[in-house]
Amino acid sequence: MASLDVEELLVQFFGGFGLRTIGGELPPRFEETGPLPVVRVIALPGGELARAWNGPRLADRAEVDVDVFGADDEQVADTAARVQNLTERLAVDGISVLRAPAFTRRPDWNDKIRRRGAVLTLATR
Repeated sequence: MASLDVEELLVQFFGGFGLRTIGGELPPRFEETGPLPVVRVIALPGGELARAWNGPRLADRAEVDVDVFGADDEQVADTAARVQNLTERLAVDGISVLRAPAFTRRPDWNDKIRRRGAVLTLATR
């Protein structure tokens, strides 16, 4: 079974809706090099979800950490709600959404940035 690159798929999916989306580590001074808000997607370790009896894997569970960075609380809350809504409507072959929780506040070392995040759970085939 070929593994899907869920990080890259989500970067392209959210980017297709006009959201500035970055996969993996944020570049230095990302808030100064482009407009806010920014969505960051990081694939976390997942696991096997289903296997045929004495056969191959049928589906994997992918965990994806998604952060939204914005200039103020309103911008980050609105963008986080939009990302959650888009995730619930995700229509990409080979991916099903198992869990898309509400985004909660997360601390950030930069006092000029507000941040919210959630861990999404996806099934991949």
